[in-house]
Amino acid sequence: MLPPLRGGKLRGEPRDGGKVLFGYPGSWAHCISETIDHKDVARLFRHQSSFKKMELWPLEGECARFRDLVENSGLYNVILNSVIAYDKVTISSLCERYHAEVDTFQLPFGEMVITPDDAEQILGLQVEGKSTGEKFKRRPSWEDIYTWTKNLFGWDSEKTNGLFEKGPKYPKKEFKLVDIRNMYYGTEKKEKEGGLSDMECRYAAAGYRVSANLLQLLDPLEDVSKYSWGTAIIAHLNGQLSPGSRKLTSQINGNLALIQVWIYDHIPSLIKDNEDVELNPQWSKGSPTGTKYLFTGSQDREQTDALIQMRQKLDNITAKEVVFNPYKNNRVGAMEDVVYYHGPLFHPKGFSMYNPIRIMRQLGFIQDSPDEDYVPPFKHKLEKYEADEAGINVAYEPEVDVKHWNDRHSRLVDISWWVHADEGHEATPDYVEWYEGFSHGRVIWVDPTPGRRTNRASTSSSSQVESRDATSILTLVVSI
Repeated sequence: MLPPLRGGKLRGEPRDGGKVLFGYPGSWAHCISETIDHKDVARLFRHQSSFKKMELWPLEGECARFRDLVENSGLYNVILNSVIAYDKVTISSLCERYHAEVDTFQLPFGEMVITPDDAEQILGLQVEGKSTGEKFKRRPSWEDIYTWTKNLFGWDSEKTNGLFEKGPKYPKKEFKLVDIRNMYYGTEKKEKEGGLSDMECRYAAAGYRVSANLLQLLDPLEDVSKYSWGTAIIAHLNGQLSPGSRKLTSQINGNLALIQVWIYDHIPSLIKDNEDVELNPQWSKGSPTGTKYLFTGSQDREQTDALIQMRQKLDNITAKEVVFNPYKNNRVGAMEDVVYYHGPLFHPKGFSMYNPIRIMRQLGFIQDSPDEDYVPPFKHKLEKYEADEAGINVAYEPEVDVKHWNDRHSRLVDISWWVHADEGHEATPDYVEWYEGFSHGRVIWVDPTPGRRTNRASTSSSSQVESRDATSILTLVVSI
């Protein structure tokens, strides 16, 4: 570790002292800034994907009614557009830039985020509809479970009890909607608390655990297509990125195909010379971009040097290298008004905050900073926040409620004063100064004192670089 700075100041801490990014001390970004040898802070996330599991259950073999229910559910597009191998270097390097305080990626030139439009263009998911967090029971009773299994599968209480308590195995062919194996439930806590927690009320399907609480989103099946699955998958992914950005996290869940393709679409310079990424010849223009790319690299071998090089590239990337509107000539649908909604996006277990003012360039406008008299509809409730090296919890005033989403069309940001961008990367002259006042756009610390040796990254590509001033880093990264 680098020696402490005077006055208890943290390396890499924003100029405002962490008033906005108040969880910075426990973040992985801070850990990187504090470490001399970056090989000691090369964290590659582990992730298990169940998309390949769908190949074992071909939909073509099911009856017509069942196929219609699945194909029209609004969720089937996730299966069609998420089958992609995991590029852990690219994903891990971007996760280092995520900050749950603002639910955005902090990059040297400004903020970016996965928008509802991205979910539609990449995965083909609808973004309009009711929230998956509405009337969702996080601690269902056994009576609730009985009702759902009876409505969905025709099971009586005896069969449900047997599946959830005794855990027998059943062959896949006996179940058309879900592959249920090794169901279990902790009876001890049930007796004490009288309800099922998210962690306990779940089943194991071929090794992948899925919350049984989610059955309530399928009842009735005909209403599944009425949910805003696009915003739910974003909120859930952000909910995974939040603890993933902390020092003590080593695994991340969620639909990583979404973030992976988002990176490929928006920052192509990161994969320009990457032999492990190629265009999928079976992908057709006019389709969601979820299967546009093929990642052919290994997911098993250690790739520390590759991660450090990617980190250095991201630390010096400019707005001109970013394609803020990659769907300009390949849209699968019109941009919905919900992209201008400022408020919470929900998934069954929580939410993330979406603020279009922070990412105007992604919506086709010149990026600007808020007016001095701007009053945000949601403010940080600092006395309620919790942050440590394992996680972070952000509270808002007013308290977040599903009613904000239900009232979303009256909560759209006024874009009448926004100016359309010609090239896509433009920002107003004062934006960068405003952004750098609170942001942590770089994870490699740069010593402002000329000639001082600072955060040296010991890799084959950077071991000869003694100084970490801005010029030396830029020269290094350009040569990579």
